Amino acid sequence: MTAMTKWFLFWTMMMAPLSWAAEREYFNGIDWKGGYVLLPDKKLERGEKFRVAVDVHGAGGLRNEKLGVELMHILEPEPVLVIVPSFENGYQAGDGRFAKQLIGHYQWVAERHPVHDKMFVHGHSGGAQFAHRFAFAHPEQVSGVSAHSAGSWAGRNGYGTINLQAKQIPFLISCGENDTQKSMPDSLMTRIEWYRSFSADLAKKGFVFFGTTWPGKGHAVPASLYATQLKECFLLGTKGVKPESKGWRR
Repeated sequence: MTAMTKWFLFWTMMMAPLSWAAEREYFNGIDWKGGYVLLPDKKLERGEKFRVAVDVHGAGGLRNEKLGVELMHILEPEPVLVIVPSFENGYQAGDGRFAKQLIGHYQWVAERHPVHDKMFVHGHSGGAQFAHRFAFAHPEQVSGVSAHSAGSWAGRNGYGTINLQAKQIPFLISCGENDTQKSMPDSLMTRIEWYRSFSADLAKKGFVFFGTTWPGKGHAVPASLYATQLKECFLLGTKGVKPESKGWRR
């Protein structure tokens, strides 16, 4: 299959009618502004449970109810519920009341649906900052991490500590090579510099991860570029399926 054919098939899937995404359940009982869970139109076999994935918005906040759909498409046909939280700014540390809020969302879902006991956490930019730090703060809650184009990372040169108790969690991380701006004027490094520092830390500490940079890409890295590795990370973390892509470190 050529690269062009793969691209066409991926975007055909992205643009297909979402009839299988049966409904959204809103955490505030009213609308998407309080966050929601996206439910697949799939009946479980007897004794089967849904996996739980989390799609964390960027620093601009949750802007509509489209978030989570692309992630669910990438992970199909796995039976996955996608939690889309709505955080106030300042959530990027991935701990404290915002971590407690996400855990509360999971508990809310678990009271209504049969689910496995860990979450796969995905995010871009500010969402990536939350995703990887939440895994370090609560490794017992996380099956895998997909974090891209973060404004800052944990580690020796970062904000927050890399928790070695999270070494059993697979990480997928990336950044555009042209993402050479600082996320804040007083940031210690540019996004690409900080990504490279964090990647080196994970390698030195023996984490299981796939890390890459994207030539010619800036901050807005499309998920289509890493969709294959994202699903591999999910399957490795939830089922122990060995990734086929070259470049996974362990």
